[in-house]
Amino acid sequence: MKKHQRFATADDLVASLVVHFTPTEVVEHPSYKKWIDDFPPSTQHLILNESNTCMGSLAVHRIQYKLNLLSEELFPILGDKGTPTVNEVAGTHVNKKQKCENGIENKDVINNTQNDLENLSVQSRPQSPSEPYIYANTFCSMHLRPKKGIDRTLSLKLNPHEFINETMEVEDFPSILQELKQSLSLHRKNLNVTDYPQMLFLGTGSCIPNKTRNTSGILVATDASRNILLDCGEGTYGQIVRFFGPDKVDQVLCNVNAIYISHLHADHHIGLIGFLQGRRRALEKLEVDRSPVYLFAPKQIMAWLSFYDRCFENIRNEFVLVPNGELLYHNHTMSAITKASILEELGLQDIKTCYVRHCPNAFGVSIVTKDGHKLTYSGDTMPAEALVELGQNSDVLIHEATMEDELAQEAIIKMHSTTTQAIEIGKKMDAKNILLTHFSQRYAKLPRFNDNFAENVGIAFDNMQVKLGELPLLPLLYPALKTMFAEHYEELEHKAVKRQLKLERERSLSRDRHSKQKLKT
Repeated sequence: MKKHQRFATADDLVASLVVHFTPTEVVEHPSYKKWIDDFPPSTQHLILNESNTCMGSLAVHRIQYKLNLLSEELFPILGDKGTPTVNEVAGTHVNKKQKCENGIENKDVINNTQNDLENLSVQSRPQSPSEPYIYANTFCSMHLRPKKGIDRTLSLKLNPHEFINETMEVEDFPSILQELKQSLSLHRKNLNVTDYPQMLFLGTGSCIPNKTRNTSGILVATDASRNILLDCGEGTYGQIVRFFGPDKVDQVLCNVNAIYISHLHADHHIGLIGFLQGRRRALEKLEVDRSPVYLFAPKQIMAWLSFYDRCFENIRNEFVLVPNGELLYHNHTMSAITKASILEELGLQDIKTCYVRHCPNAFGVSIVTKDGHKLTYSGDTMPAEALVELGQNSDVLIHEATMEDELAQEAIIKMHSTTTQAIEIGKKMDAKNILLTHFSQRYAKLPRFNDNFAENVGIAFDNMQVKLGELPLLPLLYPALKTMFAEHYEELEHKAVKRQLKLERERSLSRDRHSKQKLKT
């Protein structure tokens, strides 16, 4: 390496660019700084580490800005500051926005949202601590010839007005939005909404993440200082950072004192190690005493965690395992003293589990807060009577709804539930509210509705934050959602018609074959 530093014997041997894929604490170490100083001033240094704060796809922000039009409370703008916002002041975008607003009789319907956007300023990347450090962002490029230097012209920038205009130009959406705003305002007056418990959906899709729905994860705030994480799929930690932003995320992570893993399929637990690492960093940053989280999970998870702890880095001190099997509602084996101690620390009245119909060692769970609010979570399952018993009289049932009703046979093969099956389970347990999640990625933007979507049935979206008392508002969103994602919904309907025609052809052919066999006999 020395031959490329300041003592190089020829100009063409001097390094033009050094890329540092190096943690911040290493970059700031005196020995590392001294090594960097051995390069001549002409050498540029590109830093790639946690200081590069861009948080990924524009599509994540795009859908959140659109949903924010429906409700600023349920779908707040993401706290992520990694992607700068375009500061639009005049020109075609503003004229286009004005044209959209003119389509609504009452412009006040979207004034609050638009005013918030007008006040957003361009957020630039953190400046390098000293030259010649360069901090990259997504899609920036580094030119080495003919001219040297960094080019940020293609860097990602949020354009909120563009996202909103796309939605406001959908046929009939402005008038439907106006009706929704009026309806939400009227219904809120009749609700008794308390701050807790509060649910933040970090992942509402199944199997693998996409840009609209991440894999399973729900952050439940039971009070102002305690959070429970229900499942921890890939990208859960990143979703929390993206939602709360750098100013709040560390405190949120420190407040997580329990994690529940329903079963050992990757889309429900593969983000656990990354989350534990992120929480440890937050505790160290805020200089909080390192207290391990309670990990409620199938005991078989220890094979994976112990292997990682043994072969890569210590994580065993970050959690205390509480096997789900010790909390079975009909056959718990945990001592009363131990359970009481855990409940006291978590600020809960009760927590119980049951086996559900999915893979081996798959569990459902019910949690009762200190105030007596009962939340039941299915994890992945076919319709399960044990879950009905566990969740009797729940304030909210969060149930997977992977498939639409026409795919009931596929749901059986994959041991999942259809939307109607999930709703029926909620009715059987007399749940006051039913919240559907874990949708197949074929329904990335919106699942298909049917007549069973009653006034107490809601649909979960990534980055949706809802208090228990706000759940009755969710069904009011259906008309606006269906219009907002009209193109996607029409495609779902078209595919459903094609499936039905194919099924009818197969039935007809089967009848013909059966008739021919009868004639032969």
